[in-house]
Amino acid sequence: MLMEHSQNVPRFGPQGEILLVRYSPDQPHKFGTTQVDIPYGPAAHGLENLRQMIPSEHLMGDGRDVGGNHVTVRYGLADDDHEELRSYISVQKPFEASLGSTIKFDPSEHSNGAAVIVAPIEAPELNRINAEIAQHATFMPSDFEYRPHATVAYVKPDNADTYVGCSMGQRFMVDSISIRSRDGKAEIVPLKGKPHGELGDVRYSPDQSRDKDGKFTMGNVTTFKNEADGISAHVTSFNGKYHVHLMDDDSGNVLPQSSIHSGDGAKEKAVAHAKKLVDFT
Repeated sequence: MLMEHSQNVPRFGPQGEILLVRYSPDQPHKFGTTQVDIPYGPAAHGLENLRQMIPSEHLMGDGRDVGGNHVTVRYGLADDDHEELRSYISVQKPFEASLGSTIKFDPSEHSNGAAVIVAPIEAPELNRINAEIAQHATFMPSDFEYRPHATVAYVKPDNADTYVGCSMGQRFMVDSISIRSRDGKAEIVPLKGKPHGELGDVRYSPDQSRDKDGKFTMGNVTTFKNEADGISAHVTSFNGKYHVHLMDDDSGNVLPQSSIHSGDGAKEKAVAHAKKLVDFT
């Protein structure tokens, strides 16, 4: 899997924290990175919903272009031998994480003068892995406190406070970590230990299916596609509820329309809504 972006330099926050790393398979990079790709589901949908709610006139710099929903684990991978790094990641246990209420990072030269709206990620395991992972590969020294987060958008400083304190709270399962090499290639390494937490109890079993990249699947019920409009509606089951998400198939972005159904007839209601989204959007 290759990251198709035109720039190859990291963006840093005012305390030096990584905000965005772009990769192109056609350009070499000084450093690689490791990151958690937030899986398709309620957390990714929540981030995308908030992102789309920000009007264009409030955006600045890269705006909504945040390089996908992800959390940097540790940036600065300085070598190309990932065997020990891969082994370390693979023995970690899947764990649950949640999105905290949004905060802002103040403007800096690294954000082109924009304030950065982020959702802190609540997961102690990320802090532990960030500290330990440098023992298993060559990383450049880090001189700032690690604060795991998912970037929502880059906005004009005068508008930033409008988007601070937005309650998120969606949880997601971390069951893989991606290694982004200096040559622009990405390798997804599944976490193969027995998972922690409530979501792990719900989602994990020895027979739990994984996709071609080794990530746990979420319980796909059905998918409806509209090839002419390039959209698809996905119905998934999660924690006893049925989620409907509409996606732009060209960009892979989750569109604002969505719904969650529970109780009697939940599956049928979700399927009906998915059909309507594809037929009448």
